[in-house]
Amino acid sequence: MPASTYQIPDDETLRIQTLRSFASLSARHDEIVQKSVDLVARQFGAPIAIVTLFENDTQCFASSSLFDDETVESVFGLCSRAVLDRQVLFVEDACNDARFCEDPCVTGEPAIRFYAGAPLIGANDVEVGALSIVDTKPRFDLSETSREILGEMASLVMLRIEDQRLESMKRGAMELASATPDGVIVTNVTGGIDFWNPAAERIFERKRGEAQGQNFAEFIVDGSASLLEDCIVERSGDSMECEARLPNGQARPIEVSATRWEHSGNVFTGFIVRDASQRKAAAERIWHMAHHDALTGLANRTFFNTRVQNHIEHGGSGAVLYVDMDDFKVINDTLGHHAGDELLRAFAERLSLGLPPETLLARLGGDEFAILVDRTTPDAARALATTLLDLAGRPFEIDGKTLSMSVSAGIAMTPEHGETSAQILHCADIALYEAKRAGRGSYHVYDLALDERTRDRHALGHAMREALQNDEFELYYQPFYEAETLTLVGYEALIRWNHPERGLVPPGEFIPVAEETGFIHVLGEWVLKKACREAITWPAGLTVSVNLSPVQFRRKALNSAVTSALSQSGLPAHRLELEITETVLLDETMANLATLKQLKSLGVRVSLDDFGVGYSSLSYLRTFPFDKLKIDRSFVNDLGTRDEALAIVRAVTGMGRSLGIKTTAEGVETEEQYACLREERCSYIQGYLFGRPQPVQRLAHLKDHDACGEARWRSVG
Repeated sequence: MPASTYQIPDDETLRIQTLRSFASLSARHDEIVQKSVDLVARQFGAPIAIVTLFENDTQCFASSSLFDDETVESVFGLCSRAVLDRQVLFVEDACNDARFCEDPCVTGEPAIRFYAGAPLIGANDVEVGALSIVDTKPRFDLSETSREILGEMASLVMLRIEDQRLESMKRGAMELASATPDGVIVTNVTGGIDFWNPAAERIFERKRGEAQGQNFAEFIVDGSASLLEDCIVERSGDSMECEARLPNGQARPIEVSATRWEHSGNVFTGFIVRDASQRKAAAERIWHMAHHDALTGLANRTFFNTRVQNHIEHGGSGAVLYVDMDDFKVINDTLGHHAGDELLRAFAERLSLGLPPETLLARLGGDEFAILVDRTTPDAARALATTLLDLAGRPFEIDGKTLSMSVSAGIAMTPEHGETSAQILHCADIALYEAKRAGRGSYHVYDLALDERTRDRHALGHAMREALQNDEFELYYQPFYEAETLTLVGYEALIRWNHPERGLVPPGEFIPVAEETGFIHVLGEWVLKKACREAITWPAGLTVSVNLSPVQFRRKALNSAVTSALSQSGLPAHRLELEITETVLLDETMANLATLKQLKSLGVRVSLDDFGVGYSSLSYLRTFPFDKLKIDRSFVNDLGTRDEALAIVRAVTGMGRSLGIKTTAEGVETEEQYACLREERCSYIQGYLFGRPQPVQRLAHLKDHDACGEARWRSVG
């Protein structure tokens, strides 16, 4: 109910918190408190005795009189004085007490004259109310003993109120313990279980009757008194992970936190136990996803790097194999990504079957795999690589189709080739590059010479970019002629690098580096534009032929680069011939064929270079209408010495005539070779016999004779 005047103490916040910790502000309905108030009233012969607990401007009370609430409320100001003074307050006659003589409860109804009150002070030394006696008549007969009795009665009432709070908290705690999903266990000084809630029954799979009286340590895997003591003393407030021992002998992961208290001379320990099965399972799933490849289930790059690093730091001696599938893109793009994924899974499974025990296999990404073999030698690593290459070479059955493939591998040894995981993988990668460069389906072991060559390639790549800015690149042109009449038809553009220190750098040295670094896209576009600009100055009948790297087809910008070169130079499209190798048809077949058709639609000519070498297939000639087939120089060189060379030349020229495709023989160096090619009705010839590559200012159509003074061509135009 609202109170009259109330002076707020300095520590009011703490007092209110203490008051609210009691189960209820009302003591009116507590039988023991009410009897205590009656006893005080009888002891002092007073018509009114009350217990007042007040919060802000509200008070609640227990009264022994028949006065109504409003009458009792009027003494609130007097009660608050007892609380503020923290001592027993006696007012013998309020009318003659300057502190209260003007109080409305004194001057008006109920005309209070006598008041005695003792503060109610909680266990934390905070005042929360008062025990008071009130009379409408003045009283002068209270002794010091009466004061002491009133104070002691106030202490007894406060103890009862405190007990109420503790009982309420205990009931709440019991209800909470029954409802919480965490196990709540209380043990006594001997470690025996006194309390075991329903959640503990579920977690430990033991009923309360089975657990009560038992030592809690017996229910912990590898548990002991020292383990639980550590949980209490060393980790108080923190949780400790351990395992619950189940009746069937299995274990369940749990988290345990504990605290200890003393009551009535007895020591108790309380444990909060949480079932950690789901959390641990979720953590394990998250860890697995973070460290394993989703497609194959193998370790991923992160996990592999960590294991290799641990292997090195613990003095391990072994090998790392870097394995890469050859031509995976062809299968992936031809049959679709689903087939590619199935092939990766099948390949991973087959690799796993071919590895020694305790060997770590990982998928680093794409079609790249890595293997860590502990305690092995270089010879054993080579033998393992041979086995894996053999396994990979066996056919795979994917989606009802039989697929054949090969892999390349690079090998690095620990600790010889590096002190960190990054260094070892780098060395294995360099060895893999060397294996691919030397030929697919092979392996290579890292050595220092490879590292030096790699550094040289990187330095060369940087130098190439500077060379393009410094105009160190130049185009040379080699003529090709109509074989029957020796009429000049055009030139093949060949790039040369005039290095200021190294002199003329062979294309075979810098072109592979340009392809590896991606600089070939910039360099190739420069060649296209340069060749078209210079060819537009030649007689109208002459064409220019430009070689395209397979790497250039990996960017969709190739078509726009050719279009730009033609439009900027003004060269008619039919005077530009683009030479490609069969590798273009092997890599990303469908996409590259689409690019070739786009180029053909511009009106340029397309020639298939080095035909008859490697992976030649008549299906290419059916799929795409080539304008020319170039017979590889190796067959031309063997003319007159090897019958099979003549047979191949005859077959290519005959096939070209049947399909309406012109043929060019390159590398013609002798009169005998030329005579043979003319007899086989080869369309065009090219080689040192008819002209070496020259700068643009020294081209064949600017001459009348060769170095020997003999007529070798008849210029057109």
